[in-house]
Amino acid sequence: MLYYRNSYITLNYERCYLDISCMLLTWKEIYCNYKVGRKKSLKGKGVIMEYLFLGIAIAGELLGTTMLKYSSGFTKILPATGSILAYIVSFVFLAKSLDKINFSIAYATWSALGILVTTIISVAIFKEKITLVGVGGLVLIVIGVVILNFFGGVSKA
Repeated sequence: MLYYRNSYITLNYERCYLDISCMLLTWKEIYCNYKVGRKKSLKGKGVIMEYLFLGIAIAGELLGTTMLKYSSGFTKILPATGSILAYIVSFVFLAKSLDKINFSIAYATWSALGILVTTIISVAIFKEKITLVGVGGLVLIVIGVVILNFFGGVSKA
């Protein structure tokens, strides 16, 4: 129980979906959505499943993009089919993640992690080169997504 300006706030920790990997996001949800002075259940405020869905969407996008490289311009049937299926999985899980995650945050996270990991894959697997300016651009993208996740979400009117 917390005391704040003549009001008591009771937080039910069993219903607050705490996990070390998304603790900041969950507590941000509590901070933004909990009304002082009202007893409100936190059930359903956790976004762990939606971020898991977003992670699956990102993995699908990365697999699809990698398969595009192996498909040689869609001339090899197996990688081309794998790419199409991976993108279908990616978009299905991206859509599922949008139930509780703001569209701007989900898409920014999805695209930024996609760019970052795709660059790592291209350097590690395909032996492509990246310049120092390219690394700086990736750092700026990651910083922008972090700022958007913690401070710049779209507010609902």
